[in-house]
This record gives sequence, C-alpha cells and structure tokens, in this order.
Amino acid sequence: MEELKRLSVKSQEKKGNSQMDDLLQFNQLVYSLPMVNSLVSRRNLQTYTFDSTSYNQDSGQMSCTLNSGEQFLNFSNSWLQFDISVTSNDNRAWDFGSNSALALFSETVWTSRQGTVLSRNAQNNVFQVQEHKLKKSPDWYNSQGQLMGYFDIDANGYTGYAHTAPVTIVIPLKYVNTLCDSQMLCPDTICSGARLTLTLERIKNAIRFLGGATTVHAFTISNAKLVVDAHTLVESAYKSLKLQGTRGLEYICRGLHSESTPITTNFNTTISKSVARALEVVCVPLLDANINSDVADSLITPNLVYDDFQVQLGSLILPSQKLVGNVPIYANILYSADQLSDIDDRGSFLKFSDFTTHYGALRQNLQTQSLLDMSGQSCNNSRSIRINGSMTTGGAKTFHVFMTYMSVIRAFNTSVAVSS
Repeated sequence: MEELKRLSVKSQEKKGNSQMDDLLQFNQLVYSLPMVNSLVSRRNLQTYTFDSTSYNQDSGQMSCTLNSGEQFLNFSNSWLQFDISVTSNDNRAWDFGSNSALALFSETVWTSRQGTVLSRNAQNNVFQVQEHKLKKSPDWYNSQGQLMGYFDIDANGYTGYAHTAPVTIVIPLKYVNTLCDSQMLCPDTICSGARLTLTLERIKNAIRFLGGATTVHAFTISNAKLVVDAHTLVESAYKSLKLQGTRGLEYICRGLHSESTPITTNFNTTISKSVARALEVVCVPLLDANINSDVADSLITPNLVYDDFQVQLGSLILPSQKLVGNVPIYANILYSADQLSDIDDRGSFLKFSDFTTHYGALRQNLQTQSLLDMSGQSCNNSRSIRINGSMTTGGAKTFHVFMTYMSVIRAFNTSVAVSS
C-alpha cells in the first residue's frame, strides 16, 4: 500500500510520458484503466476487401490481407461480410439447412506476413454448428444467428431464400477462425500483413435446395470484406510495447485441431497432436449417404442411438466409469459445458430431442478447474487422447474428432512464433 501511495505521489509530480511508463512497469501488472486514462487514442472500424470481387463454387479459395499498419485489432468484435446468390435450373429456393453460412467454408487459415501459419481450422463448418446449438440462446439465433444465415427450418410457413436473390451475410470473425476468439487486442506485429484464406466447401454440402434435388446449380459470392475493430494506441504506450516486443508480446487464443476416420458402429480413435493444454474433445459422426447431397443436411449428424462412450488421456479415464446409453451421455455433454451447475437453472439450449437428431456431437471436458478458463491438460505421444465407444445406428459414417487447446502466439518486432 505504501508503495502504491508513493507511486501516486510520484506520478502526480511527473509530466508527460513518464506517468504512462510507471503505470506499465509497476510490478509488471496489467491495469484496468478508467476511460480518461485509456491506452487507446483512436478506435474505428476498418474494412479490408478480398482479393477478388466475386467467387463461385469452382474458385477453390478466397483470401484477404490485413494492411492494418501499427493498429491493434480486436478480432472478437469484428466480422466477415459478403453477398451470396444461388441459382438452379428449376428455380429452387435454398438455405444452409440446419447450418449457417459457415457451411460454405471447409477450412479457414490465418498466416502471418512472414508466412507462418497462425491458426488452421479444418472442418470448422462441422464443429461450429454443434457449438452454437449447445451454447447459444434462441435470442442469439434471432439476432447474430440470422445475420449468419441460421433459420428455424421447422417453422410453419418457412420458405428459405429465394432463387437468384442476393443475400447479405455477416459472420463474427470469432466463429470463422478460433484465432479471433480472444479477449486480447491482437498486436500489430501479428495482424499487420496477416492473411485469411477460406477454402470453399462443395456446393452440395453447403447449400440445401428445397422441394427436391436439382441437376444444375451454382453460387456466387461477391463484395466479400473483413470489417475489423481497429485501435490506435497512444504514442507512449505504443513505444513501451515496442520495447517489450524485443522479448515477445503474447497473444493467447484457442486452437482447433481436427481428424477424421471412417466408422460404422464402433469407434476407437487416437488424437495425434501434442499440446500443453488440451481443453475439450468433441466428436461429430456424419452419415456418408448425406454427404454431397442436394436435399440433405450434409454437415449435421443423423438420428443417433449411442451404446457407450469414454475418453482416455494417458492413464486418466474420463469419466471414470463408461457412459452407457443416450441419457447419461447427454448428461455428460451438459457437464462438459458446465451447464449442470448454472446458478440460474436456465438449463441447456441443447434439448435432449435435439441431441438424438441433428446435434448428436459427443464431448468431454479436459480442463482441471471449472472456474479457471484454459486450465487444460497436456497430451503427447506418451500421453495421448483415445476415444472409445459404439452406437446402434448403422450405416457408413465419417467420425470427425475435434480438440480445442490453448494456443500462444508470441510476437517479436520482426517475426512471430506459435506454440501450443
């Protein structure tokens, strides 16, 4: 306390930049400042357009480069925006099925100016729809969800999107790639010159045509842009951070690793990636018969009846007794999402009937604490993650396994390094 008083008196005596230096250096702590003492001198939305004015189902990829200069970016409050129109030979209405416009992108990758891969999310269009159904409220679906292309496809009078009519889509960047799912400002040495590349999904997987199959179809994406929440720091704070940049500034976010394997009813798969803090395992079985279909929900699970499920991390068994049947497996999903302990008892947004139909993703929380985020566990070649189980539901399937983990990007003045 005496030291804080001394600093207060000292800072009042000093002028100009020295006050900011004391604030940043005292005990090496990060302080929450009142608005009048903010480290940010200017904030605005900056728009960055994609390399081409339009893309279609044959384009393969679409890319955008951030020329953000010395600005620090708040990716969690930014978005991807584009217009899409869909045509077919018989003028069918269309939608994204139970998915959103994220269905259009099978992989999203951020790379640095130097070419370092900062974050790669494969099959993010399979992962995010399961996350949203579990964790998002009906109000969210009616606001952000509708901007993203989600609709209640079972509602009375539902007609989907009209043939050829352009639709404007807005997707928050934190759902496009997990690098953007962070409460930190991204340092300029990471984001300036960074490049986002979106790999386009096959049209039959991304788009569902209403009223039956169609033989000739196409989509066009135009006016694609990134709208980014950009911050300019006050000069003294920026200089101080640049001095720290010689030792590396840390940007912490979630990483997403994915693998897939063919199954029918039994699954026994091992995650090969080594990380310091694995946070959660999510498994999404997709029916092969629905893949590349005009009229089916290609990227959503079919009706599933699970027999049993268990995860093994080295010698640790999670849960300690194998889960048998849909009911305890569903309860474990709520536990993994910390939804059994909600103090307001609102329950889960994922209904049991949803779980047994299109949202049958399995999951297991790997965090060691419920109150401390990113308190994950290490996994490597000698302590690997193995998923075991079986289901009654037959048919050839692709078993998609996702692992979320803590990713640390260290930004130096001339380079970046990524560790997990």
